Amino acid sequence: GGCRETALGALVNMSMAKDSRHAMYLTPGLEKALMDVLDRSLPGSGSLNLGVKVFRNLSDQGGGDNRAQMYKAGLAGKLVCVIKNEQRLNAQGDIVNAALNTLSNLASHNASRPSMLASGGVACVLVDLVSTAEPNSRLLRAALVTLTNLSCHKENRVAMMHMGLADLLVTLTLTATPDSK
Repeated sequence: GGCRETALGALVNMSMAKDSRHAMYLTPGLEKALMDVLDRSLPGSGSLNLGVKVFRNLSDQGGGDNRAQMYKAGLAGKLVCVIKNEQRLNAQGDIVNAALNTLSNLASHNASRPSMLASGGVACVLVDLVSTAEPNSRLLRAALVTLTNLSCHKENRVAMMHMGLADLLVTLTLTATPDSK
């Protein structure tokens, strides 16, 4: 990779420090630069992979203060686009998994849950992944964790029932391999 990927790689590494995730996210120009990476990077590229991973890390443990800001900046919709573009390439690997993990982190922010489920294609992409992912795959698990986080909000529960998620989840319960002991 070139200088862009090297710089993004350093940002991924720096974003692993839990205690400084919020301060890092507040770095002037960081959010805009990372959003630009998501908008302009080619599907399947190293830059896209690294850009999504920086967002994943900054929204994870220690990054709770960042989640609302990321959501307000439109990150959920951009991640949906990333997932759809990666699926068109049948490249359901690291980038999709990191995008799903980031969506799951965003969905753990209680105030964002109702609007996140209702907008940006989040629900559609999650239902599609749950319907089509390989059984017991990490992509299926990541989509299910995101749905679980979204279902924690009372307003979302009825909407999720109307989407047919209960039927889909019952089928998964009956067909998925049981958890290991």
